[in-house]
Amino acid sequence: MIIILINHGSSQPVTTNSRFSVERIFTGHFEPSSMTFVASNDLLVLDRDAGKVYRVTNGDLSGPILDVNVGTEGYRGLLGVVTANEKEFTRVFLYYTEARTHDGDDSTKKPITPLGNRVFRYDLVDNK
Repeated sequence: MIIILINHGSSQPVTTNSRFSVERIFTGHFEPSSMTFVASNDLLVLDRDAGKVYRVTNGDLSGPILDVNVGTEGYRGLLGVVTANEKEFTRVFLYYTEARTHDGDDSTKKPITPLGNRVFRYDLVDNK
């Protein structure tokens, strides 16, 4: 069994169970909040505060393939992702706090109340 790790920074993870191993999948320029598998060696990774969805295929980071406006105050942001494979495409379900105008508009000097927490469905076709 392998623990899949998405890590940013200099800290090195360890495991105390000899049945597990640690493997660095990629190193990115952001701190991932969540991930899901599209297929073996194919992941979707979320950047919580920037509202961006990245794709990591065989360790190579591409994207972002999607950018949504998210509220970022407190525990808000781009928070969850899950996929469902169909014949012609992959359905992607995202859970996030939808901002009214732009990322972080709820954490400015004059905060704007977010539209709310939402679940949206997208179809991933040809990496778009």
